[in-house]
Amino acid sequence: PSREVWIVQQAFKWSSIGEDPVDFGDEYPTREQYRFMAWQAILHGATGLLWWGSSHEDRPAPNGDRRTPFMDDLMSCIGEIAQLHAFLQAGPASSVAAHADTNLRSPILDVGCAARRAGDRTLVTLVNQDSHPLEVVITGLDWVDHGALRPIGGPYEDIVETRGGLRTMMAGHETRLYVSS
Repeated sequence: PSREVWIVQQAFKWSSIGEDPVDFGDEYPTREQYRFMAWQAILHGATGLLWWGSSHEDRPAPNGDRRTPFMDDLMSCIGEIAQLHAFLQAGPASSVAAHADTNLRSPILDVGCAARRAGDRTLVTLVNQDSHPLEVVITGLDWVDHGALRPIGGPYEDIVETRGGLRTMMAGHETRLYVSS
C-alpha cells in the first residue's frame, strides 16, 4: 500500500523491435487504445505511467518535415493526462461507482469508474473494460450537477438522469472523461 505503482505501456509496433508481426499484429496502438490503456491503469491504482519502445521508432525530422501519427496519438494521450494532473493528485472519491446494466447484457468485464475533486471541480472517469457495448449506470454522484459535466476528448453519448442513477451507453473499450464546470 505504501509503494508507488508504475505501469509500462506500449509505444512501438512489434515489427520495430524484431518480433514477428504475424504473432502480434503490426500496427501502432491507436489514440483510443493509448487512452484506454492509460486510464485503465490509473483506475486500477497506477501512480505513474511509462511508455517504452519509442526509441525503436522513426522520429520527426528536426525541421518538422515528417510527421509520425503514432507519436501524435501518444502525445495527445500524455497531454490529456498532464492537463488533468491536479485531479490525479487528489485521489478518488469513494462514493462513486459504475456498473453495467445486466438487464441488457451481462458483461465479461465491468466498467471502471472514479471521481476526483480538485478545488470545486470534479473529474469523472469511465472505462468500459469489456470489448462489447454496455449500458452503464453511475451512482454516488449526487453532489455533482450532471448537466455541468463537460466531456474531455468527446463528444460522447448523453448521460441521462434516472431513478437508479446516471445512465449512458458506452462502446467496447471506450474511455470517457468529464469535468464539472
